[in-house]
Amino acid sequence: MTATHESLMKVDGRGRLRYTAEQRALLLSAYDASGLSGPKFAALHGVKYRPLLLGETNAPA
Repeated sequence: MTATHESLMKVDGRGRLRYTAEQRALLLSAYDASGLSGPKFAALHGVKYRPLLLGETNAPA
């Protein structure tokens, strides 16, 4: 049995990964704790920088 991204993460019609609010919060928490730059963190974790940045600005205070 092989796992695909679709079994772990939701993917929209364009192939973009869709994150739940909980997943986004965990990712932003890890980013804050990492001390890395946004682009470096995104590259290391296989996410795109722009959605990471947008998630940070849309995060609840």
